[in-house]
Amino acid sequence: MSDGNRPVDASALKALAHPLRTAMLSRLMDHGSATATQLAKELGESTGQTSYHLRQLERHGLVEDDPERSGGRERWWRPVAFRAEAAELRDDPQGRAGLDSARQWALADRVQALTRWGARAFDDRVWSEPATMLTSGGRLTVAEAEALGGALEAVVVDHLDRARAAEAEGGHDPRRRIRVYVDVVPVVDDDAPAPHD
Repeated sequence: MSDGNRPVDASALKALAHPLRTAMLSRLMDHGSATATQLAKELGESTGQTSYHLRQLERHGLVEDDPERSGGRERWWRPVAFRAEAAELRDDPQGRAGLDSARQWALADRVQALTRWGARAFDDRVWSEPATMLTSGGRLTVAEAEALGGALEAVVVDHLDRARAAEAEGGHDPRRRIRVYVDVVPVVDDDAPAPHD
């Protein structure tokens, strides 16, 4: 995934509502760069379909050319790290619909990735040790929750940036693609009334 965490607008989130686009994005996040032909083969689609949907994702800044694989006959695509600013989108009907759609995809994708890993976690003696699933909680104010989320994000970005730099220098330790999930969410009580802004 490319550096950065670019903000996306409602139209970009709407572009994620298509199941083939989300499947391609998930595949790129899990396995790295690919061509439209490779994605078509893996996902059981035609190359015309994957090419079209990759161009739509590119138009919205969700994928881009992989500069490390440029110059060949086929285009290689990689995912772009992005973020949706809920505060800017939730009051716009299109923005809210896009947020809901993107959130549902992210949750389903997360469950699928964690389920696949959980089914084989103990088969991999090397990588089962560094894998972490932390669940914790407490009572925070909005400001404290924002500070916690920002601090966690900064730690993740710092570690991933250092890993990219070490890889670019040609380190010899084996590497695998990983997923990092950071959630700071309020506990929802189904019996309680909805909170007010």
